[in-house]
Amino acid sequence: MIANPTKQIAVIGGGIAGLVAAGEMALCGHDVSLFEAHALGGKAQAVRLGDVTLDAGPTLLTMPQIITACFSRLLARDLMPQFLELETQCHYKWPSGAQFQVDRSLEKTISSAEALYGGAGAELSAFYHRCKEIYEVAGVPYLEAPFRGIVDLMKRVAKRGTN
Repeated sequence: MIANPTKQIAVIGGGIAGLVAAGEMALCGHDVSLFEAHALGGKAQAVRLGDVTLDAGPTLLTMPQIITACFSRLLARDLMPQFLELETQCHYKWPSGAQFQVDRSLEKTISSAEALYGGAGAELSAFYHRCKEIYEVAGVPYLEAPFRGIVDLMKRVAKRGTN
């Protein structure tokens, strides 16, 4: 009996997730076919207008370290796009003149929310802190090991406790 039999696998979609999935399965020795209707990279594309190149890809990458680890595991760091962390991550403007800016600094983002709508700063701060608690209890265990079923995940979550 072969411990890891080779399987024929089809991956539909050549965005970042599809590319990584295909690469991971190929590294395991499987025969992988990748199908993409448009362009490899999915939303991670560049648009060239004369001498100017614009990044048309995701505007926010929540966990770049996960993507970096995947490309490293696939021995493909040279294929990974360059990530630049910007001080201002996004800036919204409305016809009324109202503005909201999401900044690398949580304090600046909270100040911007407060300036947009009185009381929103405290609400946003509470929201961010609750999200952090949820991530530490459930997100970290989910990401720290392969998903082997809900029971395994719940055991890892239980080890962390709850707040």
